[in-house]
Amino acid sequence: MVLHSLKFDKLLIFIIILLLYIQYMPQINIPQEIYDKLKNRAKVKSYADTDSYIISIITEIAKRIQDKNGAKKKLYSKEEESEIKDRLRSFGYID
Repeated sequence: MVLHSLKFDKLLIFIIILLLYIQYMPQINIPQEIYDKLKNRAKVKSYADTDSYIISIITEIAKRIQDKNGAKKKLYSKEEESEIKDRLRSFGYID
């Protein structure tokens, strides 16, 4: 009887933590028509649920944006890069 009670207590604690976590998750509103399309696509792609599929899409898009922005950022212009290489050559660090 005690063992059964302990399992129930752990389950109850888990449910409370899960509900608290869900309560503080950011939420967005998606039009029903779009959600239905995503839901169907999630099934086709064998995702556990629609939310997992949507999160994977958003994650991929965010990664592409970050990669694209990262590629555009240069620390030095070509002229500055050339000057740095010339100085490194003059000090004998590069050939």
